[in-house]
Amino acid sequence: MSPGMTYQQRKKFLHDNHIIKKCVAGGEINKILYHFLSSPSRGHFRGSRIAAKILQSRFFWPTMFKYAYAYVNNCDQCQRTGNISRRNELLELLELLDVWGIDFLGLFPSSYGNRYIIVVVDYVTKWVKAEAYPKNDAKVVM
Repeated sequence: MSPGMTYQQRKKFLHDNHIIKKCVAGGEINKILYHFLSSPSRGHFRGSRIAAKILQSRFFWPTMFKYAYAYVNNCDQCQRTGNISRRNELLELLELLDVWGIDFLGLFPSSYGNRYIIVVVDYVTKWVKAEAYPKNDAKVVM
């Protein structure tokens, strides 16, 4: 390596303990990309993630990210998988009063003998009911 290299250029070739990364020749590039995409322990990710995984494994070639993007764009399985988004998930159907909550608030100054407020909320319809009670025990909730 030449002593006039910048920090960014050295970072491409050196690892934490100054071990030089393996520079990959043109004939090995497709084999490495195939290994990182098609191995059972790997996955079909986007090009930048594949390139990052290859860098972590101490391989390097100058057009790594460009080749990874091109390889992913030509991979049939990657294209079939595509971007899985949350928009495509099935909506969960909920019944009215299916998900609701109860809160007791208090100890407030007595007003007409009531010192507590119970609040009931139906999270599906956003319906709210609040009532004042003198005590906060199980008999009030039932």
